[in-house]
Amino acid sequence: MLEIFDIKKTEFLTNYNGSSDPFFHMEYSTSNNQLVLSSQFFGTAYPIYLIVDREKLYISDSLISLKEVTGKKFHLNTDMLPCFFYNGFLPGKHTLIQGVYKLPPQRRLIVESGECRMEPSEFTFSNSRNKGESLNVVYDNALRKALLHTLPNSGTFNIALSSGFDSNMLLYLVKCMHPIDKVNCFSVGATIGTDETAIAASIAQAYNNVSFFSTLVSPDTMKAFDDIVFRLQGCVYERGIFLQYELAKMLYDHNCKHIICGECADQVFHVDSYKPLNKEQFLYGYMETPFEMASYVVLKKSAVMLKSFGITGIYPYLDIDVVDVGAMTRKENGTDKAFHRLQCKRHISSEIFGKLCKIGGATQLLPLMDKRQDYEVLCKQSKYYDPTFRYTEKYSHEESIMDYYLSLLYIESFERQFCDERR
Repeated sequence: MLEIFDIKKTEFLTNYNGSSDPFFHMEYSTSNNQLVLSSQFFGTAYPIYLIVDREKLYISDSLISLKEVTGKKFHLNTDMLPCFFYNGFLPGKHTLIQGVYKLPPQRRLIVESGECRMEPSEFTFSNSRNKGESLNVVYDNALRKALLHTLPNSGTFNIALSSGFDSNMLLYLVKCMHPIDKVNCFSVGATIGTDETAIAASIAQAYNNVSFFSTLVSPDTMKAFDDIVFRLQGCVYERGIFLQYELAKMLYDHNCKHIICGECADQVFHVDSYKPLNKEQFLYGYMETPFEMASYVVLKKSAVMLKSFGITGIYPYLDIDVVDVGAMTRKENGTDKAFHRLQCKRHISSEIFGKLCKIGGATQLLPLMDKRQDYEVLCKQSKYYDPTFRYTEKYSHEESIMDYYLSLLYIESFERQFCDERR
């Protein structure tokens, strides 16, 4: 998608045909000469990049297209690098390119009267249900409705399957709704450390007409590092990008055009996702800031990577009705999605449920790295190394050093591929 909007005349200079992003909304009213860009509660699937130049607003989900059309030189946004190294993304409107902005979650861009302005989006959750209707029924109806809305019109369905609750709930529902249709399950493990493919395979075998495919993250994955950075276009660095790359590549090799994903259930069914955003936040984490991690990390690393391979990610847990249930049951869910897990236990057979454990989507760096290397020394060789950088306690000390090294490598690769002048 790439659109050009004349701010002064308040009119499109391109033929707007809509966006492939299911969570992005562009509303253009000719009656009051107003353009509004907004998203659903957890933001857009792909970053919506924005450039204002010579009274024109350029809107795109691709940095590459934006650069080609505007003809502008791209320079690395070095002022924001500390935030990127600590978090793996830039919150709010910032991007890794100076002068290129993005539409933040829970904000909308309004263009009218020759001006652009950002303002908060207002979201209202129903917090209500029909008389006598239990939360169990509300949950069931919302999730089934989400699948009806999003499943492709095809006799074969593809699901990213882990050993966790979320993807297995989706597999169960898809098989209930389409008992005779074929389902292909895809899983990614690792040559060292956490590998859930064996459990996922045994679960897939428990269903009729379900096939299972898997691949591994390995040192060979690192050989594609520049390609991974290019496909993500700098929107996110997180250790999970390697798993997402191997998953997307496997799907591409199997000619898949869609994949049903369990992403963001952890955050949709988390009490803190519905509290006001802290504008002064600097450090983000899955437990501390679930909303931001869903919007800036979990959804982006999946959707953007898949899109780069021509594959559409389907995210039932981010359907507006399911998010409404998440808000409605936030106290019941607490910080460990207790209500959601109870629903999974209520539906999934005891044989399969007994195999589930919370390692779904987990990724370690050890399978990627060369143990003979001293990564602390390699960090210091980077031109963006900061001697005052402090390793967080997210991972072990060894993995924290590797993580910092890869984030430095990521920025150098991004600058090399996307920027015109390098420092």
